[in-house]
Amino acid sequence: MNPLWWVLFTALNVPILLMVGRWLFEDLAGFLEAVKYTLMPDIVSMLRGEWQRDWEQSMRMALWLAVGGGLYFGEYLLVAG
Repeated sequence: MNPLWWVLFTALNVPILLMVGRWLFEDLAGFLEAVKYTLMPDIVSMLRGEWQRDWEQSMRMALWLAVGGGLYFGEYLLVAG
């Protein structure tokens, strides 16, 4: 597949991912908090008493990544399929 397609896909997906990100995380601080909790081991957040917050933020990040991956996969199927 031509690399130009991936550049086009990225240009199309950035505004969509920004909209979804604003809906999920509200602002940059919310996004960075989700990154922090996603990278933090669960045992650490459990010992700190932050397990519920960790789970919520990790699910938001997983949903955002799934939307991004789904967009790329769907566009790839449209072009290559």
